[in-house]
Amino acid sequence: MIKRDVVDFWDVFDERRGIRLFGHIKSHEVSLGFDNLGYRALFVDLPQIKKNYEPVYKLENISLTVQEGQQRYLILSLKDEAFLQVFNEFLFTILNDVEYEKDLESIITKIVRQYHIWSHFFSREKQKKIKLNKVLGIAGELFYLNQFLDDGIDASELIEAWEGPSNRTHDFIFSDFNLEVKAKLLSSNVVHISSLFQLDYDKYLKLGVVSFTTWQDDDEFPFCTLGLMISSIAEKLRNVGVDQMLFLSKLMQLGINYFDNEHMVEINEFRFIIHGSEEYHASDENFPRLVNSNVHSAIKKVKYDLDLNLIDDFKV
Repeated sequence: MIKRDVVDFWDVFDERRGIRLFGHIKSHEVSLGFDNLGYRALFVDLPQIKKNYEPVYKLENISLTVQEGQQRYLILSLKDEAFLQVFNEFLFTILNDVEYEKDLESIITKIVRQYHIWSHFFSREKQKKIKLNKVLGIAGELFYLNQFLDDGIDASELIEAWEGPSNRTHDFIFSDFNLEVKAKLLSSNVVHISSLFQLDYDKYLKLGVVSFTTWQDDDEFPFCTLGLMISSIAEKLRNVGVDQMLFLSKLMQLGINYFDNEHMVEINEFRFIIHGSEEYHASDENFPRLVNSNVHSAIKKVKYDLDLNLIDDFKV
């Protein structure tokens, strides 16, 4: 099954009524069609037992409900056509998830779980304006995500280890080392350290610095955008059989809604060139840093700049 199968399936309906089995999957309890209000929907046949399959919370633009009657269904309905692209993506994920599943209880569990994972992509909440420094900061983390994937690190473990969106101590937290990522313009030799914990460590810590220039119309190099980087990583995740939703959900934590076309057009106006990266042994005991252990307890907040010209001795 490919995504186009879901998109094209809606063309089998002359009117917004009725349901049809979706022939591309083996689970015959699952159908697509239109509910009694004319909304596009996914239907799951339910046994005639009184068990609550409803989700923890309900949303304005998408719903998951149980329909009682001669035939009992769990129904996932799209109530706003503006979210059709996201809904088709959502259905594609669900249908792949249950494609060969025979146990009805497992099918329902997976659909409800996916509903809660995808729910925030169906919000009309306007994303905040994003600035160049934040774009480059995110691009720096995506640069390392892409590099780690190319290096063969397990994709599921990698996305779990990416903690930048969660504002944890470091941007990547692996079992054997941590990585703190900084982005800078090529013309600058300074990176900004914004807290006492960013260069603190309890195991081997690397500082990764990614250099950028903003793309100009007369540049000989092709430009890059966050959208291009996100698409590349999502494709690599799909190619190794890893669900991209955890990755895209973490981007949402950073204020990036990949399924909001208007939002992505705005973000992709920031065009840049990546000039590579350098890494430093940040857990070396002589590495210059301000952390809780060497700052008086009366000082509660510290931000400072680190001059890269003066730390060449710590390059990896």
